[in-house]
Amino acid sequence: MQEDSKKVELEPIYADKRTTTDQGEKVAQVNSKGKDDGFSLSTALTGALVALLIALPVTYKYIEHKLEALGTTQPQIAVIDFSAILAAQAERGAGEDEISETVLQLNEVVTDLTSSGFIVLDGNSVLSAPENVYISSELLRDLFEMSE
Repeated sequence: MQEDSKKVELEPIYADKRTTTDQGEKVAQVNSKGKDDGFSLSTALTGALVALLIALPVTYKYIEHKLEALGTTQPQIAVIDFSAILAAQAERGAGEDEISETVLQLNEVVTDLTSSGFIVLDGNSVLSAPENVYISSELLRDLFEMSE
């Protein structure tokens, strides 16, 4: 009867006899090799996020600096309505010589404005602009008188 009290240890039953605990250890070694090299998707995403967090403020400051520099170097604009000025002179009964002289004076004004950093546009070519960029007839008259 003593034999009945002996405990019998059974080995695990596997569906496939080729699967053993040795194979499980090999799988664990393969998995640990992938982690030993230090590169994983989470590492790549963390690196990309850190790079983005550094690059955004630097890029913003660079663009802000460029926009400020652009704003200080933007030339002023002057609009002269040549046809209105010449039509007004023709209505007053000015002769061809006087109109030709006015054209020469207008060209001198354009040259002076350009050398002072202005972009000069013809009033007929401008679709819309604020009133303060138009050179008035009175101002032109004053400039003509000063040049004489």
